[in-house]
Amino acid sequence: MGYNTLTVGWFSNPLNYSQAGRSCACLNARLFVANETNRLLIYQAVAFGVTSAWLGLDDIISENTFIWADGQPFDSYMEEQIFGLFYFNSDTEDCVARHQLNNFFSETYCSSKLPYICEKPKCEIPA
Repeated sequence: MGYNTLTVGWFSNPLNYSQAGRSCACLNARLFVANETNRLLIYQAVAFGVTSAWLGLDDIISENTFIWADGQPFDSYMEEQIFGLFYFNSDTEDCVARHQLNNFFSETYCSSKLPYICEKPKCEIPA
């Protein structure tokens, strides 16, 4: 599925966070990065009707310091849009997935097996 300069792929086979990231890498892609409102809307459209799916966001390296799958730091501007008004940090859950009961996300055990979304830039073909 393409969105302007982005190609997005939905994978329903559940994998843990690390496996999902490696699966995306095999396609020269990465786990989906929803670092802007329009990208969050793309994620929600692709994952519509799905109870849970990985997002390319984690605090594995440093607790409560979230990093996107593209290596960029998590912007506090997106915090309410991603986690909602009530965010509770978990010391043992380091990977972020869509919450099963609403449109927000929560920290989840990285060993959980969930569907996932990969993204990569579209190839530009010269005219």
